[in-house]
Amino acid sequence: MLLGINSSDFMQIILAHRLCSSEQLSRVSVAFMAILEVETFTLNTGVEALAFRALDEQMQEWCYVNRPGLARRTTARNDDGTYVVITLFGDATQSDATYYTNSNAVVTSWSAAINESSRSLAVYSLL
Repeated sequence: MLLGINSSDFMQIILAHRLCSSEQLSRVSVAFMAILEVETFTLNTGVEALAFRALDEQMQEWCYVNRPGLARRTTARNDDGTYVVITLFGDATQSDATYYTNSNAVVTSWSAAINESSRSLAVYSLL
């Protein structure tokens, strides 16, 4: 249950957001404001894409267990090697830009693969 909303209702709200116009959505009374974390980065020299994918699969599992309010996390890569991790939360209080500094072995392995100087994080509220 997320902020008093069960997962089925939450998914219906997300689907409605995708299908409805802004005018229709403004008439819906929702008790929360969903948040997107958008993180971009490149990998350190010598880290292979397949090795990072395996690390990211482990990180995905860690995030679902250890980041309360996480509704969805997706990782993608473009042709120039830049990665993006997009994470959906129920509200702004659940977003934590320092999650990747956790001392858990999964997190430290994932973070060690990332070029820290390339990392950027932005947080957005869904309209």
